[in-house]
Amino acid sequence: MKLANRIAYALTGHRKYMEEFSDNELYEALNRELYRWIFRGSPHTISDNIENYITQAYTYNSLVYSIINYMATTASSVGWKLEERKGDKVNEIYDHEFLDLWKMPNKDQTCSEFIEAQLIYKYATGNSYIYAPRLGGGLNNGKLVKMEVMPSHQTTPIFGDYMEPVRGYVLMGNDFDREIAVEDVMHIKYLNPDVQNQSPAIGMSPLKALLTVITQNNDAWRSLASAFQNGGPAGFFSREGSNLEGEFTKEQGEKLIERLRRENTGPSRTNTLAAVGGNVKYTQVGLSPVDLNILESIRVSFVQVCNAFKFPASLLNFDAALTYNNFTEAQKILWTTALKQDLEIIGQKVSALYLPAYGENLTLCPDYSSIEVLQSNKREMVEWLNMAWWIKANRKQELMGEDVDPELDKYFIPAGLMEKNFDEEEDPSYESVEETLRRLEGRMNGNGEGEVPPQFQNQEGNQEEDDV
Repeated sequence: MKLANRIAYALTGHRKYMEEFSDNELYEALNRELYRWIFRGSPHTISDNIENYITQAYTYNSLVYSIINYMATTASSVGWKLEERKGDKVNEIYDHEFLDLWKMPNKDQTCSEFIEAQLIYKYATGNSYIYAPRLGGGLNNGKLVKMEVMPSHQTTPIFGDYMEPVRGYVLMGNDFDREIAVEDVMHIKYLNPDVQNQSPAIGMSPLKALLTVITQNNDAWRSLASAFQNGGPAGFFSREGSNLEGEFTKEQGEKLIERLRRENTGPSRTNTLAAVGGNVKYTQVGLSPVDLNILESIRVSFVQVCNAFKFPASLLNFDAALTYNNFTEAQKILWTTALKQDLEIIGQKVSALYLPAYGENLTLCPDYSSIEVLQSNKREMVEWLNMAWWIKANRKQELMGEDVDPELDKYFIPAGLMEKNFDEEEDPSYESVEETLRRLEGRMNGNGEGEVPPQFQNQEGNQEEDDV
């Protein structure tokens, strides 16, 4: 800080002038604030037990499993394409050594299985770690050996210093911890805004915001299962009074309870009636799941979890009156609000970190042409572009995601479309109504006077008759 600024700060307690920092100084100052509680070589801090997101949510809670599994398996069905940009032109590459590896990232997984596993970990824990060792030296320097998904609940970034917040990663096993170099790991994560309690180098799981909801959902299902398993009588008949003198003893009560447990407990005896001696009266001893609002609490938590994952609840039969069109629209919403973004991030990360070793200007992109629910938009666009004669044909190709043909840099105007609101002085190609009628009459009479005006001719002078 400059001397004048230091004096002003000492007198007023406010920094009136911004200090001048280099980019590296700003980067270091920011990281000092973000990572001030972490020491060199120590794991980055996690506010809660991230393993619970796997053991108590994904592998334990049927709702969380259904949503995450649906999203991951649906997204993994997408195809991929490798593109190369040369100037303004983008070409798709069909035969390339990187595509061979991408089709089978490791000896145990296909590309679809690899993407599915990566997204399951990301949705459950907020992080996905890809072990991607590379070759060193020679012509193949930097090229990938393989790509494997690491269990994110057993992987933690290791702090280096303020200029290198992540120096590597540690994979924690049952009886070993293995440190992996930072350049051998691709880390994809969600944003973590809670930098006071957890390192920003570790992504925040969507399940963190749902801890109370998932706990409630787990308890509700346990209560429902317990009520079904234990069953028992809904109530029992007894006498209003007793002819016997003395109070009801503890031993008598225990014998009664044992009898009820023996004769009236179990799924087959749920809501049956139990009888004891005495004048007849009925006493209710239990409440149904509906009375306890268990089913309603499950329904509420269902919607909350779906909202957190941007998942349309109707895809899991939330709406019994769901139609095919509504189902298709819900799938389209899932793709456009969640899945496409997650897949684009994978493509961008791979393109930035690994493709430069295979050549310049290479990009890995998801190919949505095989996703049926997304093709309806293309049909609508084709119909619209077919009527949009004011857009050049090569621009239409670009809008449809096709390779652009420079020969189609022209307009295709439907026959019979006439210009209006012109006069002869403003436009030399102007043709009055009388001239048009005279020309058409000459064509009908066969006297050769039916030439086409210039505004309805293309560059070669031929009349355009069809839309494109």
